[in-house]
Amino acid sequence: MNFPQSVITCLKKYLVFKGRASRSEWWYFFLFFMLVAFVGGFMIGMNPTNETVIYIIFAVFYIPALTVTVRRFHDFGVSGWMYFAFVVPLVISDLIIRDVQLLLSTIIDFGILLVFFVYVSQKPNKGKNKFGSVPKK
Repeated sequence: MNFPQSVITCLKKYLVFKGRASRSEWWYFFLFFMLVAFVGGFMIGMNPTNETVIYIIFAVFYIPALTVTVRRFHDFGVSGWMYFAFVVPLVISDLIIRDVQLLLSTIIDFGILLVFFVYVSQKPNKGKNKFGSVPKK
């Protein structure tokens, strides 16, 4: 699956948590999501009055990023609820620890994200699993 196919597939499956997603589908959509976030951040920096609109656009693209991540977890046989094993520590680190110790919070965030990226990069299950058939590459 290439970049445009991945973005189109993820947007078509906007609220689809069932099924599986290939590594390429996840990585290309993640790249797209980061580009949207970068452009949005740049636009906020250029004109802070657009901040609310940019955050709404970011939230709109967060939903397919969440669904493709859940489908990616399904690809290697793990429940999509595993997502919270990464989100909860990030929230705790950012809401509680960041106020007390910025450096520690940054190190924790980096470590969690590193483990998350390694986790979503796992090889898929060969053949059909309880979440569906092998996705297109």
